[in-house]
Amino acid sequence: MSKLKFLFLAFLAVPLAALPSGAQTYLGVEAVLRRVEEMSAKTNADQKADEQDKLRGDLKTFIQNAPALSPADSAKQWLDLVDRAVKTQLQQR
Repeated sequence: MSKLKFLFLAFLAVPLAALPSGAQTYLGVEAVLRRVEEMSAKTNADQKADEQDKLRGDLKTFIQNAPALSPADSAKQWLDLVDRAVKTQLQQR
């Protein structure tokens, strides 16, 4: 390995803490894109979890209220819950 390559690699190995503060905030294009993807994935995961939690809560409410509902209302609400469950499952894929 040439001396120039060694110095270049040694410079890259310097921890970020030793660099000036302006250099610490620079991420580069790849790092920024990676962070955007990670944040997007987390947001999507959070939304899916929220949808699932809401569906579970609505299902519990339906189970509690179903005996007091007319057969037509009970069937309509049940089918709405099934449709939502299927949509939630498809969105996870």
